[in-house]
Amino acid sequence: MREFRGVVKNGVIVLEDGSDLPEGTKVRVIVEETAEWQPDWEVARQFVGGLRDREGKTDVSERVDEYLVEGFFAQKQRKGGER
Repeated sequence: MREFRGVVKNGVIVLEDGSDLPEGTKVRVIVEETAEWQPDWEVARQFVGGLRDREGKTDVSERVDEYLVEGFFAQKQRKGGER
């Protein structure tokens, strides 16, 4: 079995690299799912709630959004900027 890659254009699978298969060739198509990373905000809020700020205070609720944004971008950067 050989593997080819391609994309759907106007309802037809177009193979990459100009590959061409003979008419009537049987194929099996496996669709690659593109999963977009979704942050788990409830887990993030629980995590942030247990943090201490630089002054040792545990009440960081006033800055929770700032911490969540920093965490989101740090996670995205670790994954190489994936969607």
